[in-house]
Amino acid sequence: MAMKILEPFYMLIPPRRIDYYRQVSYNYFEELKREKAFLLSKNGLETKSEIFPKAFEKLIKDTPVNNRFFKSTGTYQIALNGLNAVDIVNEDKIAFVMTMEGANMFNSSDSENSVLQNIREVKSWNDTPVFFVSLAHHFYNQLCGQAHSIPDEGAFFINQSEGLLSGITSKGWAVIRELLSLDDSNQIDISKGRRILVDLKHMKNGLFS
Repeated sequence: MAMKILEPFYMLIPPRRIDYYRQVSYNYFEELKREKAFLLSKNGLETKSEIFPKAFEKLIKDTPVNNRFFKSTGTYQIALNGLNAVDIVNEDKIAFVMTMEGANMFNSSDSENSVLQNIREVKSWNDTPVFFVSLAHHFYNQLCGQAHSIPDEGAFFINQSEGLLSGITSKGWAVIRELLSLDDSNQIDISKGRRILVDLKHMKNGLFS
């Protein structure tokens, strides 16, 4: 019970949201698709946001906050490719480049075939093309080990020891090849469509550690 009370203060996530993530039925890939739908719903529209400053004081410490909320207004346009991103910027707009932090979003604990199918679905998203995916994140995802990323005081709340500093699994290599549109011999396979690059953030010493 104490952990449930303290975690929101450390993670800056509402308790109800933490309970949602902890559900046995939680599905990363379905959540990813909901996030995609949300981003598309705001694409090209002027949006206003109000952020409670205490929760993000480190991000806005150099910005005077005189009211209860830090208010921001802006518009983004999802870039469809590199040239489109340049055009958006030249029009003095914000180019939103889609990326994913953590390949767990493909439901990486599922079977290899299921994970690869989820990747193929994402690669078919022509309205929200993904530029790169971070293979690892804070916790073990059955694809590769992760680097130590949570401050020592955070160990009281969060245990990231499973898979810590381990290498890439056979499923992980299959995912890398699918993302990069490579066959089993690591040759380009154009039938696998547009490539999604692999980001090395949160990995031990890069791709080959």
